[in-house]
Amino acid sequence: MRARVLAFLLRHPIALGAGVLALAACVAFGLALPEVGDLARYRPPLPSVVLDRYGKPIGAFVEQRRQLVSLRQIPPHVRAAFLAAEDDGFYHHLGVDPVALVRAALANVRAGGVVQGGSTITQQLAKNLFLTSERSLVRKLQDTALAARIEWELSKDEILELYLNQIYLGSGAYGVAEASVTYYGKPIAKLSVSEAAQLAALPRAPSRLSPHVNPAAAEAGRKLVIGRMRGTGRLDAQAAQAALAEKPRIAPPPPPPKAYADAAYYVEEVRQQLFDELGAETVLRGGLRIETALDLALQRAALAALRGGLAAAAGRAKQAGKAVVPEGALLALDAQSGDVLAMVGGSDYALSRFNRAVQARRQPGSAFKPFAYGAALEAGYPPNVTLYDYQYEHRDKATGKLWRPRNHSGRFKGPVSLSESFARSLNNATIRLVDEVGVDSVIDFARRAGIRSPLHRDLGLALGTNEVTLLELTTAYATFARAGKLRDPRLVLRVTDGAGEVLRENLRSGELPARVGSGRISEVDAYLTTYLMRETVRAWYGTAHRASTLDSAIAGKTGSTNENRDAWFIGYSPRIVAGVWVGNDDRTPMARDQTGAGAALPIWVAFMQRAIARFPAAEFTVPAGIAWAGVDAESGLRVRSSVFYPGWVPVAAEREKRFAKFVPSPWKDPELVIAPGAALAAAASGGADAARTPTTDPSPVGDLFDALLPPQAGEVARGETLPSVGAAPPGDPAEAR
Repeated sequence: MRARVLAFLLRHPIALGAGVLALAACVAFGLALPEVGDLARYRPPLPSVVLDRYGKPIGAFVEQRRQLVSLRQIPPHVRAAFLAAEDDGFYHHLGVDPVALVRAALANVRAGGVVQGGSTITQQLAKNLFLTSERSLVRKLQDTALAARIEWELSKDEILELYLNQIYLGSGAYGVAEASVTYYGKPIAKLSVSEAAQLAALPRAPSRLSPHVNPAAAEAGRKLVIGRMRGTGRLDAQAAQAALAEKPRIAPPPPPPKAYADAAYYVEEVRQQLFDELGAETVLRGGLRIETALDLALQRAALAALRGGLAAAAGRAKQAGKAVVPEGALLALDAQSGDVLAMVGGSDYALSRFNRAVQARRQPGSAFKPFAYGAALEAGYPPNVTLYDYQYEHRDKATGKLWRPRNHSGRFKGPVSLSESFARSLNNATIRLVDEVGVDSVIDFARRAGIRSPLHRDLGLALGTNEVTLLELTTAYATFARAGKLRDPRLVLRVTDGAGEVLRENLRSGELPARVGSGRISEVDAYLTTYLMRETVRAWYGTAHRASTLDSAIAGKTGSTNENRDAWFIGYSPRIVAGVWVGNDDRTPMARDQTGAGAALPIWVAFMQRAIARFPAAEFTVPAGIAWAGVDAESGLRVRSSVFYPGWVPVAAEREKRFAKFVPSPWKDPELVIAPGAALAAAASGGADAARTPTTDPSPVGDLFDALLPPQAGEVARGETLPSVGAAPPGDPAEAR
């Protein structure tokens, strides 16, 4: 290489003088020159490609849209077109063309300003790599000196290859390969002479001459370059005439692939994570291969389900005279690995980039109840223990305000099993339970499940008054699905560079704060909590009974807040955990029927129909340590067994059973107020009328059989009530459903 340069300089003293003068001027004026010694290893900025878990493209991080090709992959007539248009003497000079410089200088003198540069391809490369586009004597001295140094380090073919990959050609395309696809929709190997000539006309003013912007100017440039190719001997007369007659067909600007739009919220979350991990320059210019945990098929199912549900919600909002159209989010995780399989942060990323799946902090309402009931199960209250759903009252000692939470239906169920209380989402029975279990126990259980947000130490905790994100809540539910093991959600499986070197693996979501506390939920308590959420789906009175149509074991919980400002459903099969939130961004109330069951659950069911078909599952695994409780058919006694019988409920085999404190009926009729044990005895002897416990529920099962479900009906309190911590917030903090 350097021998070639020395021989050239001996034959062309003018070129030697130009290079020496430029270097001397840079030294004299103190102009810094970049180091060019590593140019042989230089690679132009390349976009980083984002893939789903099966290798399907879902996005790209791009500073310069480019496809890197070798000089051998660029057809000879494409190279010839650029040489004719930009630097006919490229292979015969040493980076500086003195004749072109003199010609440009004369043109500039005649124009009274800088109108022509006279730059060679080497000088253009120096400018593109190291300098600005400023037109001045200082910049010309710099690119002349740099061109001489580049020619000293690289061969002519290496310089041309770098140039044809580096040059900007308009419409966001860098390099001839990307421009070929951008303007003609074809790979560079299939470019015609006419198309190559049109591309070669673009470097002078790529934005102004782009065929997408100014077709007439692009056509004039094409003809000019064909003429120069003929004039320099790169085309014979017949080939030139044929090229002139062939007018290129310009492809429209390519829209982003549909997969890019479908996964936009997910890809943006990945971008933010990688910017923090690797830096913006590496992500935007490094040509990385980013393998994510996303499943594109599930992502599209999630987007379709959310948009369908939000369209229905918008119709109901219009009927109700609501001015605000509800928004929503859907998140799906692999139940075992914690991989984020789908993430939709709103109805349309193009309209709003606010990712409600990870950024919106809202009250979960009754979707927080699994942590309250889970703490009770852990403390020894079995699913069949009797709770008491009567009006709970608390007067704040400091303010004197009376807190009287209400049930969603406005009615009370009286004595009711723990599992039915959960399935019906009874607020007053829940608050009495938390009052006994203790607020601190509920907080500790929630922390071990994966809740990291601040939690206030008051009874309103049970009704979901503390704000969380959909990502946080869905992650915590996944802990139950995987038998009590907490795993942070994983966004990125692997990141590799252009050489295949692994830069990062197993990147978890950066949106979740650090875990609070330590320890884990036992397999037994995770299963028992799952059982309660299964009853919410299986029982005809469960708030999530609509999900029972799905062909899989399903567990989950609805949640709503005051005036339906938030609607939630979080649920799971043994393989997929998904969460849905619906609400108005400005926190105004939605329509009356927009509860968790009415707004969020239909979206969840629509998504899970696709998810279960893709990832079928049988039943939740019963862990060791579970027994089954029920009534012996012969003796009528309550017993436990290692064998499941229909109607029996799971309990912790080695745990002492705990009973809720008995609460007498507040209703006035003394003939109808009897202890649950007496009620059961009366019912057993046929005295059903005497055993009736008043209820405001007028349904046929709203009396004895709704309030006193054997075998738990005879259980009365045998322990002391645990003191609650703090006071409940005034008002009605959360709805039940």
